[in-house]
Amino acid sequence: MFGLLTALCWSLSPVFVRRGLEEVPFPVVGVAIGMTASMLAYLPVVWIRRGKLGLATANRGDLGLQVLSGLLAGFSIAANWIAVSLITVAAVLSIGRLAVIVVLILSPIVVGQHLERVTPRIWLGGLFIVGGSILLAFYG
Repeated sequence: MFGLLTALCWSLSPVFVRRGLEEVPFPVVGVAIGMTASMLAYLPVVWIRRGKLGLATANRGDLGLQVLSGLLAGFSIAANWIAVSLITVAAVLSIGRLAVIVVLILSPIVVGQHLERVTPRIWLGGLFIVGGSILLAFYG
């Protein structure tokens, strides 16, 4: 269910970004507004769970990975908004699906094969996604 909700939100967001860029033509300003809205949405959850977050006992290396992850996500969102300001939303989302290959290669290495098992069937599905993305990007 959360996967479907993720797909819905990630698919609607760039459509609204494209519309918003008509009034706010500089994408980085839009990113700042969007990130601020996201932070405000997360604050109540953090406030409610503040005693149960486990940050005081968390490993510094793990916290560093979370910071790195956040920075990469921020750069990704900024690049996405800039791309949406330059080409169609469908093309940006299609090109973005090429990330599937990077995930299939890196996730077992970084996370470990005991948590991320990439089977031949998953590779086949990933190749279909990438193939469809290429078709949409170049011929859509």
